[in-house]
Amino acid sequence: MKYFKLALLILVCCGLSACSYSSNNKDQMPKEMPNDFAFSVRFGVGSKNLIDSFNGVVVKDLISAGIAEAKMTFTQDEMLSIYEQMVKINVLGTKDLINDSGCRVKPHGEDIWQIRIGSEEKTVQWSGEYCEVTGDIKQLKDLRNFVLEIVKNKGEYKKLHEPEGAYL
Repeated sequence: MKYFKLALLILVCCGLSACSYSSNNKDQMPKEMPNDFAFSVRFGVGSKNLIDSFNGVVVKDLISAGIAEAKMTFTQDEMLSIYEQMVKINVLGTKDLINDSGCRVKPHGEDIWQIRIGSEEKTVQWSGEYCEVTGDIKQLKDLRNFVLEIVKNKGEYKKLHEPEGAYL
């Protein structure tokens, strides 16, 4: 009986410590958007496109015409909607970002996210090199496109020149 109580006590303690660990897990995003939330995403061939809420700037790859840059900030509502999309896909969680079926794409783009949440920063990076994408890559692509659509509707972005040429 004494061993049974001791075993029960150990199980309860282990269970409680596991519960407290999962609630403090750095891979889980807080439900409420922290005041210091910011992000940047580089994307495209050579990762020349940039949307950067840290510094309030957007860079557009004009291919053969170089790059164009503009100052741009997000509203609080826009930042909240972006944050909610990140929570929905748990952008800080472990991701499966390689689906190497042997098929490769050239040229290919690459996405590099830098995300700050609650004074912690995390980098999430994936390559468009592989012909088949994982579900996690699709979610990250959808997130980038969600952010890009917000940016494309801003006057600062609309003033930037259109790309010239193409990547071959």
